[in-house]
Amino acid sequence: MNHSNISEPARRSWRPEPWLTAIILFFLLIFAVNALMIRLSLQSWTGEVTDEAYRKGLAFNQTLQAQQEQDALGWQISLENSPLMAGRTTTLQVTVKNDKKQPLTGAVVHGTLYRPSSKKADMPVQFTEVSSGLYTVTVTPNLPGSWELRLTIKQATGQFRYVHRLQVAAAQGDP
Repeated sequence: MNHSNISEPARRSWRPEPWLTAIILFFLLIFAVNALMIRLSLQSWTGEVTDEAYRKGLAFNQTLQAQQEQDALGWQISLENSPLMAGRTTTLQVTVKNDKKQPLTGAVVHGTLYRPSSKKADMPVQFTEVSSGLYTVTVTPNLPGSWELRLTIKQATGQFRYVHRLQVAAAQGDP
């Protein structure tokens, strides 16, 4: 018997199918983009800005009680300021009135010009009373963006906490 007529299957070199290559490249691209995003987020995160977040959470009921006491005072706070610009000195004016809408005199007004994204930029502020119920301070924010003015107003009759969001524009010529 002659086996020369029986043909052997042709050997084929291994090459992946085009659809398999496309799927593998797709998932490699997804992993590369995710790795890039993780790296960028870890480099840009400045860390936790709130001090003692756990203890503040445990003291939540006391915080609610303090807020109710503050609301009972009936004080009215208003802030006036010209547009804020990074690197430019600006005067902030706070008017404080009691529950009878009379100017609140003799109060101690202090706090922080707080930068939510960078604790290093925070600036303490101490207001001085320039007239009955009117308190002023000059500030020079060094970075553009969102800031908060966080104040504590103390007087013999009570204490009031006030927070106001401020926007600081970029200096002329900054990107």
